[in-house]
Amino acid sequence: MIPRLYGRMRIGGNIIWATDFREETRTTRKGGGPSVRTTEYLYHASFAVALCEGPVTGIGRVWADGKPMDLEGVTWRWYPGDEAQGADPFIAAKMGAGATPAYRGTAYDVFEELPLDRYGNRLPQVSFEVFRPLADPDTAEGLTRAVTLIPASGEFTYATQPIRKNVGGGATAAENLNALGQTPDIPAQAGAPVERDTPTETAE
Repeated sequence: MIPRLYGRMRIGGNIIWATDFREETRTTRKGGGPSVRTTEYLYHASFAVALCEGPVTGIGRVWADGKPMDLEGVTWRWYPGDEAQGADPFIAAKMGAGATPAYRGTAYDVFEELPLDRYGNRLPQVSFEVFRPLADPDTAEGLTRAVTLIPASGEFTYATQPIRKNVGGGATAAENLNALGQTPDIPAQAGAPVERDTPTETAE
């Protein structure tokens, strides 16, 4: 089953290709008398993870075993899943160009020689933040230009006027003021014009 997503979503994947683990040994010596040698076994894996139906426009955060994945020094690539994408060069080098599919229509990621020591020498459960905006201007998603957040609960959450509280020293602070100048909290598109009303404060 190939999932289909819209907007932005955290999604797990299915491993569609993998190599055998590559073993690396590291031997160290300790002690000033008779030397004690310690041998450490390190493992690496290369694999591809299918995400969803393409094309997608980007990959954001990545998690491994439910925790944010440190991608510093990790070699990985993502493919949008369009109908023109080619085969991954690393997979082609391992499998042969004629035996390597391009997985057209499927967005996927490739990890190359991922160190497994931090994951207990096994493949981690990987999930991805995937972006696939709708380009159709006639849909609700296409017509939405921005979203303004309001609190879910609170004594003055839905008051129609700003409520202020005494914070001491004769000063006051807003109790329910969340947006200034009618500016949306989350612009839908960078650089998009934002309509503003004349009031400079909004009580939400």
